[in-house]
Amino acid sequence: HIDKDPKPISFPIVKELEINNRFPIMGHNITVTAGDNILLAEQDFQFPLGKKIAIVGDNGVGKSTFLHYIMNNQDGITLSSKIAFCTYQQMDYKLSGDISILEYLMKMSEYKESFIRAILSNLGFEEAAIRKPLHALSGGEATRISLAALFAKPSNVLILDEPTNFIDLATIEALEKFLLGYKGTVLFTTHDQLIVERVADQIWEIKDKTLQLIKEK
Repeated sequence: HIDKDPKPISFPIVKELEINNRFPIMGHNITVTAGDNILLAEQDFQFPLGKKIAIVGDNGVGKSTFLHYIMNNQDGITLSSKIAFCTYQQMDYKLSGDISILEYLMKMSEYKESFIRAILSNLGFEEAAIRKPLHALSGGEATRISLAALFAKPSNVLILDEPTNFIDLATIEALEKFLLGYKGTVLFTTHDQLIVERVADQIWEIKDKTLQLIKEK
């Protein structure tokens, strides 16, 4: 059961992570390939600071490959020198050990315990559950901890590749709330039209080897 209205999440400001570039992520004349297959041909783009940016398009057009291209700072990509990426990966198989959920998240975070607890409470973890050792988590709990980890680490750019794939509705709602409260820049791909409508400030579409801004709030 996820508390319908836990405390709103307000992300602490980390001074060292403040970016001044208006466009912390830019691409100039980039060509993205997978094997012999050209996914994007000679494209330019500028992703503005602090915006939630959805990358949409049919299956197989190269959305995930494009995100990796950016993160790996490949040819034609210009990144602000202050970027601290954090990416969502499903890590359920890696969670083992005797430390508790709370200790695990506190270890990777510079934030206060009260903030980590607020994240966990939004994800439906009661007081007793946050004391649970990692190895005792169910698959669903482990997936929620992967999400908690994403927001527990100080960052200024989040990259989410299909984050809603394996999570239930209540967790999707918590994710939406976190994304709306997050002060950095977010790039995400998803097939979940609702989350695109609720969260995205800009929607970019990959189609016919081009990347185009198709909607802006």
